[in-house]
Amino acid sequence: MVETLRNIIINAPVEKVFAYLDDPIRLLEWMTNMKEIKNVSGSGVGSHFRWVYEMIRKRFEGEATVVDHIPNKKIVIQLKGDISGSLSLIFGPHDGGTMVTSIYKYSVPIQVGGKAAEKLVMTLNEKEMDLDIASIKVKLDD
Repeated sequence: MVETLRNIIINAPVEKVFAYLDDPIRLLEWMTNMKEIKNVSGSGVGSHFRWVYEMIRKRFEGEATVVDHIPNKKIVIQLKGDISGSLSLIFGPHDGGTMVTSIYKYSVPIQVGGKAAEKLVMTLNEKEMDLDIASIKVKLDD
């Protein structure tokens, strides 16, 4: 299991940032390789959706379930399918804005093949995560 952590400070109130990131459809706006979000149901703990993600020109599909949800504090999404793992988003006030900590934990899919390919995927995913978190800031900064 690979774990990647990023922090970003957004010049917007925590309520605004949380509301934006709490909407699964918005993943399409800020996650570089997220291609589809569908069958969204529920809200808070137990909410569920299906996803399609592209990694090194391969398509991966699965489902996601929110397993922890504390308004304006934390969202934890469990991922199952071709890629398994979790995405945790932790929110806190910071100098009039919001600090968001994102933690991705995932298993590199076997389909990518071999240790060299796994290392390449991890490097690419790190760069994509930097783009993703920067995209959130661009969309939400007041």
